[in-house]
Amino acid sequence: MIRLRRSALPLVATLGLVLCAFTVAFAAQTAKDQTGGGHGGVGRQGDGQPLRVMVMKAGAPVANAHVVISVSDGSVILRGVTKANGVFVTNSLDTGVYTVTATKLKATATSPVTIVQSTDPAIVSLTIQ
Repeated sequence: MIRLRRSALPLVATLGLVLCAFTVAFAAQTAKDQTGGGHGGVGRQGDGQPLRVMVMKAGAPVANAHVVISVSDGSVILRGVTKANGVFVTNSLDTGVYTVTATKLKATATSPVTIVQSTDPAIVSLTIQ
């Protein structure tokens, strides 16, 4: 059992509050990532089609890969994380050309995708090395 001096209790309480604040901030960012942060992705309907990103490594789906969708000038319009099946899906994006990048640890794969007016999803399959 760990025994603390009374003088250490305020420090422990402060550290506990900081940890709670960090956890809440991380959960909020994760929720923002999953909803697209209001930029043409999961949380908003665009005039184009949905996008389905599949991330694989050595023939197996990659869970928790970070997916970034950006436009030609490099501006990120959407971030997300793949599910256990290696898939990240958005609602309709605006029509146009995007770059999709998936990263897991230091492994990365990138592909362009063109979004058109359609209800059928555009599919991007990325294999990270």
